[in-house]
Parts: sequence; C-alpha cells; structure tokens
Amino acid sequence: MEGLKSCAASILPVNSVLLSSRAPIGLVAINSVPMATNQGYKSLVANAQRIDSKFLYYWLKSKTSYLQGLGNGATFKEISKAVVERIEVPVPPLDEQRRIAAILDVADGLRRQRRRTVELLDSLSESIFLEMFGDPFAHNSALRRVEFEKVTSRITYGFTQPMSHHECGIPILTAKNVRSGYIDLNNVDFASRSEFDALTAKSKPQRNDILITKDGAILGRSACVLTDAEVCINQSVALVKPRTDFVEPLYLLGYLMSGPVQARIEAMKKGNAMPHLQITELARFPVALPSLELQRKFVLRKQKVESQKARLERFAEESYALFSSLQSLAFSGRL
Repeated sequence: MEGLKSCAASILPVNSVLLSSRAPIGLVAINSVPMATNQGYKSLVANAQRIDSKFLYYWLKSKTSYLQGLGNGATFKEISKAVVERIEVPVPPLDEQRRIAAILDVADGLRRQRRRTVELLDSLSESIFLEMFGDPFAHNSALRRVEFEKVTSRITYGFTQPMSHHECGIPILTAKNVRSGYIDLNNVDFASRSEFDALTAKSKPQRNDILITKDGAILGRSACVLTDAEVCINQSVALVKPRTDFVEPLYLLGYLMSGPVQARIEAMKKGNAMPHLQITELARFPVALPSLELQRKFVLRKQKVESQKARLERFAEESYALFSSLQSLAFSGRL
C-alpha cells in the first residue's frame, strides 16, 4: 500500500476489466481481488447500472484484431487512454448482457478445461525428459554440452516490415501463437500470397524447425513445426533449424521446455519495457547432448504422449470454434 501512495496508481475494485494496451495489445482479464496495474494496461471500471463487467470482458475478447489495429507508435504499438475512451461498445439491456455472459462463461470454461488437459500432458513430457536425463545443468550431470549453434544450421528471426491485415491467406505467427510445445493458430493475422512470396526464407518455417519466443512478456516458449503447411513468422519469434545428424528436433524441443532450461533462458532476457532474447546469446546457449540413440528413445516416449495430446488438441480446437461462434452470434444479436 505504501508503494501505491507514492505513485499515480489507484486501487481497482473487484470485477474491473483490464485491457493490455501494449506488448501485446488486446489481452483482457477481470480481477477477482482489489488491485492496481502499471502503465501497460487500460483499466475499465464498469458502470453497473449500464453494463455488465463480464459482458464487456467478452466483447473486448472478441475484438482483439480491431483493438490491435488502433495501436500507434514507432518503437512498439500502444493504444492510449483517449483512444480507448472513444471505443463504442454495444449496450443491450442488462438482463440480455448477463444472459450472453452466462452462455459464454460455460463455453469458455469448457475451452479452458480442455486446454488445461493439454498442458498437463506437456508436464508429462517434461517429467519424461527429467527422468531420462536429469537436470542438464546439475554439477554431476554426465551429459555433454555444446553451444546451440553447433547443433543448428540457422538461428534467426522473422520479418520486421509492416504487413497488411487480411481475413485469410498464410498465417502470420507472432510470440502469442508459440505456446509451450505447440503452435496456436487461433487469433492470427494473415499475409497475402504476394506478401508471403516476397519474404526471405528466414521468415518461413519448415517441418522440424523449432520456434522460440524472443520478444514479449514470456520468453523462451518453444514449439516444433510438425506439418508442411505454409506459415510465416515476425520478429518476435526466433527460428532454429536443427542439424538432424546431431540432434533430434523433438529432443531439442523437450530440452528447451524443461524447467532448468526455461529458468536459464529467463535469466538471459534483456530490457524492461520490451523484454527480449538476443539471437547472438541464443547461439551460444548450451545444449545438453546425449547420444542419438538415447534422444530417439526419448522421442518415442514423447510421441506416445503427443498422439494423446493431438486428440485432445482437436477437442480443444472444437471448443474454441464453438466459443468463437457463440461470440459472433452474441455480438451480432443472434444468440
């Protein structure tokens, strides 16, 4: 509380709607306890006589692309208080708002539950890694360590030029789309065919490439490209091409996702306003390297988990599609 007295922050009541206004724009939450936020949020206290907090929360969640399009700034995009104040929100009768929010609550709960099950399987993969190889940074570890660049043919990051926003085309992956162990194709922008063709190879991941978040609040999240479908990445994502004569891509992914490695990556971040990983440091990052035979044994065990995970991912995608459909119906007056 003493800290609050000495700054411009104020205590927000429970059920305030928190909208991230930079790095990235458009994330939304509702607080369950009184709290304060920093300058990275625009905090909205609903007038209970006119609008339901949950209704406002879900409406903002459905408008991520629109909100991101309102951002301004040269170094990084941000939406100002004045911009937020001018956003027009539909305000049906309160009873209707609450009915819509209740329906979306149920659908969102199902979506979150299925995503949580997928995350538990990710934890199982990490347990398998630690069981087989232990902490790769422990003083008694027998694993040989080499620099990242020794087991990769390329370490780079995606495009930096502005791109148009299209409703369809080739998905543009940013840091928010690289989750822990998987690529999330929900909530993506798209590049046109001509924009994609103009990009260099460093922005076009291929099968077995590893993607690592290098900018944003959570650094070092990693996923492996498992299909030949075309996608591109922007500068917030690092692209790593494993040398398969030295390292199995799924072993490298398991290594990067392990707790000890994540802690090391977190310690490497630079900057406060916009934390980031430097590619040159990533190139020197140590990789524990067991024999290819042991790596392949790990991969076989991991693939069994991944097959179960893929099935649950399909259920999760169906839940997300249902939730998105309900959002669309709700905010077009058809629910």
